[in-house]
Amino acid sequence: MLKRIFIIILLSSVLLYALDNLTIYNDNLAVFKTELDLHLQKGIQNYLYNDIPERIEPSSLIFSSKNKNLFLFSQNYEYDLADTDAILKKYINSNISIIMKDNTEFDGILLFFNMNTIGLQDEETKELNLLNKQEIKSIKLLNLPSNFYTKPTLNWQLNAPLTGKYPVTISYITRGLSWYVTYNAVLIQNKVQISPWVTINNQSGKSYDQVVLKLVAGELNKVDTYRAGNVLYSKDAMMERSSPTFEEKSFADYHLYTLDQKASINDKQIKQMLLFDTKEITIERIYRYDSSQYSNNKVKSTINFKNTKKNGLGIPLPKGIVKLYQYDDADNNIEFIGEDDLPHTSIDQNVLLTIGNAFDVIANTKIIKDIKIGNDIEQQFEVKIQNKKIEPIKLIISHYIGNNNYKIIEKNFEYTEKDAYTITIERNIKAGETDVIRWTQRIKRR
Repeated sequence: MLKRIFIIILLSSVLLYALDNLTIYNDNLAVFKTELDLHLQKGIQNYLYNDIPERIEPSSLIFSSKNKNLFLFSQNYEYDLADTDAILKKYINSNISIIMKDNTEFDGILLFFNMNTIGLQDEETKELNLLNKQEIKSIKLLNLPSNFYTKPTLNWQLNAPLTGKYPVTISYITRGLSWYVTYNAVLIQNKVQISPWVTINNQSGKSYDQVVLKLVAGELNKVDTYRAGNVLYSKDAMMERSSPTFEEKSFADYHLYTLDQKASINDKQIKQMLLFDTKEITIERIYRYDSSQYSNNKVKSTINFKNTKKNGLGIPLPKGIVKLYQYDDADNNIEFIGEDDLPHTSIDQNVLLTIGNAFDVIANTKIIKDIKIGNDIEQQFEVKIQNKKIEPIKLIISHYIGNNNYKIIEKNFEYTEKDAYTITIERNIKAGETDVIRWTQRIKRR
């Protein structure tokens, strides 16, 4: 029996009638889910679906139908898009007409073309005309070659039991969508007012209108290269939410932030939204000095806090950039004082942010004595810290010894072992004072 094959084109303007879902990951990756009505004829047919992003991973498509007798058994991803050179390539050894900017017209057989020139042979005289592409006004062709598309297209081969309308749900992975958080933090004495803004960058080649937006924070394992794969089928499952802001929850090994009010994200658009309301947290200002026999005199100014409910937070914080500001008391203007990266931070985790290098806190490490005793090396160190600020400071010194077989034999301070190679010294230094610590260390050589 002869089977009839139909070709149906689904236009972008009539695609979306139901709830669309867009889930964006940190690492240039997103999952899009939508529901469609396919108007099909009975039997085997090709269905061209072109409302897809340019950076889709076609092998990731999940296709499901409420009618279990509708079967998708083949898919082609058509990305041989029509442009001038691609079309001319199909017309090699065929007849075309070219009109130049001075309205001179050439007819003939297209023999070749490159970046600058088109070679056209007159059918009667066999003369070869070399035409400068820059001087061409238009090119006339008989028609557009077959298998050309103006947009990336999924070409589905379907088998429908009857003529009619078939509701289906599809989802797929696309590249070109990413998000990150900028935490705007204003320092007010020992408090910080922090406002997190989500920035979404859409370079996928598709706009997303009135979607349920979800953001996933975490480091997803994803193979970079595309792999061929079968189209998957899935059961329909969707939870509706009604919160007017981002709602956070644990999801697999990640954290999911859902915006229940619908959002629209245009292609080639950067969109910003508030992740959660401004929080005020208590912080501690600590200066930090990394000491060794090769260190410089730079002292880092840092702020430190714990991500707890008691401290005004207690929510998982996705990675981002913290931009720090402070008011100038003279005119009450807000001034930028530094920024630092914030890694993914779970509840009850400590946060350390570096503002910059302190101008009025100066440190210096000096070796007073360096002698060899048998196979051992004995060194005497001095660290001098000058606090030229008008307020007292807390300073943490991390001194790198560089050998795990050491012993501190003389000292004028208390310390803790940070790791096998480093000791940590905590000092409180009054305004305008200089603090000097000294110790002798012996390193055993095997």
